[in-house]
Amino acid sequence: MDYNNIYFGHPVDMFDTPIEEELIEDIETSFEADVVNPAEPRHQRQYDERGMDYYTEELLYEVDAGVFLPFEDGTYGAGQTAEIAALLDQYKDVYEIDYSGEINNLIKSLTIDETKNKLDNKSD
Repeated sequence: MDYNNIYFGHPVDMFDTPIEEELIEDIETSFEADVVNPAEPRHQRQYDERGMDYYTEELLYEVDAGVFLPFEDGTYGAGQTAEIAALLDQYKDVYEIDYSGEINNLIKSLTIDETKNKLDNKSD
């Protein structure tokens, strides 16, 4: 898939850390796309004013896909879960990145037409 920009959802305790910078570089290199980082001051200002709605109702509509870093135990926080759901509601792809920078498809979301096509081809 070709993406212009990818959202990087990650725990807030990873904001402004060396690992965050490394993972952003890994994402940019892997997808050859710009990374939208919620830790950027402009996004944090909007979050402070509007809460999670800023991400789920506005920012995530401007990206092509999302890459998410779970907590070290593999779980996702409530905010990340809401972000993943917002992307899936738009039929956008969601990936998971681990702390070493390895990226895997977390969920490949099909559009309604893609789903119908898959089902039609399966019955052949």
